[in-house]
Order: sequence, then C-alpha cells, then structure tokens
Amino acid sequence: MGKNARMRRERDRYSVYEAARVLGVSPARVRQMLRAGEIEGQRGEQRVEGVLGPWTLPASAVHAVPRAAGGDAEDTVAIPAGEITVPEGPTSEGGPPAPSETSERLSEGVQELREKAEALIVGLDSLEGRLEAAEVEQLALKEALRLAEERSEQLRARLEEERTRAEPREQRGPTWRRWLGGE
Repeated sequence: MGKNARMRRERDRYSVYEAARVLGVSPARVRQMLRAGEIEGQRGEQRVEGVLGPWTLPASAVHAVPRAAGGDAEDTVAIPAGEITVPEGPTSEGGPPAPSETSERLSEGVQELREKAEALIVGLDSLEGRLEAAEVEQLALKEALRLAEERSEQLRARLEEERTRAEPREQRGPTWRRWLGGE
C-alpha cells in the first residue's frame, strides 16, 4: 500500500477526541455511544496492561451521526471516581468484559504519551546531532585560533628582530657623519 493510500485511510478514521470535536460532544459521550452501539468504531489491537488500545471511528460513521447527538448529553451523568464499577461478567458477545471508561481513557492517555515520547526522542536525536556538529566546529575553530596565534607570534618575533637590526644604524647617526669623523 502506497504512502498516499495509507495517509488517506488514516484521515478516514478519527480518534475519540477528534470525533468528539466533530460531533460537539465530550469524549466520554463518544465512548458511551461506542459501547451502546450508537456509532461504529473499533478498538486498537494493541493491548496496554490487558486493555485494548484506543477506539478509532470511521469518518463516515462520525459524519452520519445526527448533530443532535449532543442533545441527549443530559443523559450522560458524571459518576464520582469511587462509584465507577467494572462489569464482572463477559459481554453479550461472550468475550472478555468490556473495559471501564477509566481504563479506556488510561489506554488512550498511554498511547498519547507514547506518541509524545517518540516525538521527544526524535527531537532529542536531532539536538544530539546538532550538538555533535557544534562540537566539531568548535574544535576546528580552536585549531584555527591556535594556528593564527602561532602565526601572530612569528610575525611579532620577525618585527622585533627587524627593529633590533634597524636600531644600531639609527643610533650611530647618519653615514656622512661617520665618514667625516663625527660621532
């Protein structure tokens, strides 16, 4: 599958948060709709601590949901953390029990953190490369400075030597005085 086809396929799917933004409801309401079968979606195949990965929803299914989905938001009740229960028995399909809202959010949060960590690692690799290049440049500049200082010392020594050779002639006075018996 080509890169464009894969990108097109990925754009045709939404995360719970993206679907919530499109529908104008909370992510919790979208997950509730998914569990109730009101909207089509799939759980990721990756298991994070025994829980399936985050939900993905086909864009067509999200756009097919009437905008009134937010209208029954009053049916959504916030349950205090201490009262959240996890179903004990198997689901109607005979599979493992459905994960709780909290575990779904944790699963999605873990996935987001992994993606952020991967982005940070890529950024860190880039910074390490830049640091290495800067260190190489610094070494080259130090060597160039050392060579320039050596050259400067050589030129100073030569100038001093020429001044020393020129001084005795000036101190002796003009050549005609020496010829005429002057100083």
